[in-house]
Amino acid sequence: MLFGDYQQRTIFLNSSEMDGSIMIKEASAADQGFYQCSMQTFPKGTWTKKIRVIDTDVLKTHNSDLNIEIKEANNFLLKCNYNLNGTIYSVTIEKLGDGFKDNIASCSFAHRPLVGADYIERSILNCTDFLQVNLLLKNVTVDDEGLYRCHFIMKEENRTTTVSLTVIKGKDTMKYLKEKLLY
Repeated sequence: MLFGDYQQRTIFLNSSEMDGSIMIKEASAADQGFYQCSMQTFPKGTWTKKIRVIDTDVLKTHNSDLNIEIKEANNFLLKCNYNLNGTIYSVTIEKLGDGFKDNIASCSFAHRPLVGADYIERSILNCTDFLQVNLLLKNVTVDDEGLYRCHFIMKEENRTTTVSLTVIKGKDTMKYLKEKLLY
C-alpha cells in the first residue's frame, strides 16, 4: 500500500514472478530514511527486507581499514573485531556499493541474530561474542566485491571498521598473480 506522493512516483518493476522490486522516481533528500518491504510466501512464510535510503555522497567518503583479495568461488570470513573496552549493544554488517548500502546481518542483545534475505542461503553469522562477530560468505563471486562495514552501537560511543574485498575471477587468477610478482 502506498501513501502520499509515493502513489505517483513509485513503479513496481515485476521483472519476474517473485520480484517485489520498486523504483521511486524523482528521489530527493526528503526520501531519506528507513523502508520495509514484506512479502508473504508459501511455504516459507513472511520475507522482510529493510532498506535505508541515504545520500549517496556519504557512501563515497569511506576508506577501508583493511584490504582483502580472494579468488572467486572461495569463502570469505569477515571479522568484525572490537579491541577496546565498552558495552556493545549491537553490531551491524553492511555492504557499501556505488550509491547503495545493503544491511547484510546484525547481532543485538534485543533481538536474535539476523541475516538479510540476499545472504541467508550462503552465509554463517557468529554472534557468540559481540567483540568478535564473524560473517562467513560462502562461494564468493565478483558481485560480492566491495566495501564491507562493521558498525558497533555502544553505550559510550559508536565505532565503525571497514574492509575492502576484491574478488579475483577464476580465469584471471594467473594473470593477476603474474602482475603481482612482476611489480
